[in-house]
Amino acid sequence: MKYFFNLLFFVLFSGLAFSQQNKQHKHKITYTNTNNFELFGNSESDFSGSKSTVYNKGFGFELNSFNGFYITRKLVFSVGVGIVYSVNESYKALPIVAQLKWYLNDYHLNGPFILLNTGRNLRIGKFRGGGSAKLGIGYVLESDYDFKYVIGVYTKGKEYILNNQTNFNYNTLSVGISIGIRTN
Repeated sequence: MKYFFNLLFFVLFSGLAFSQQNKQHKHKITYTNTNNFELFGNSESDFSGSKSTVYNKGFGFELNSFNGFYITRKLVFSVGVGIVYSVNESYKALPIVAQLKWYLNDYHLNGPFILLNTGRNLRIGKFRGGGSAKLGIGYVLESDYDFKYVIGVYTKGKEYILNNQTNFNYNTLSVGISIGIRTN
């Protein structure tokens, strides 16, 4: 948790430093929203109590909504919520996620991006606790200035808490594709 706060401090401080540039190149705060549908396949999994890796053919889907703002002309910080359903394992999760996206072009105009996100799952009812971390690349296709299409590929490590008393967890490594809609 300490590392997360250090990263957050670094990101906010660098955003403040970039905002102090001369008036001609001054960065304006731009808010953004992205809604994604993701389809993933589990490439491997194991239980925290076992020594072996189990290769499976599990797959699932995820629906996310991220809201955030541009820290600099190329860096976006977003916070999002989603719902995950892993079909073969019948696991459901409600992740709360923080995400950083770095765009190669200023203000997300047509071009590639790199994303990093991490978060925790809410443990409510039949939804599993746990966490995840994702690293991916993607591309933004501009329809008009306020509406864009987003496509991406990623790899994601996930953990589902199965039993709080014994700390017996289910860990998976997934690869997936993502399609979405983005508005300013």
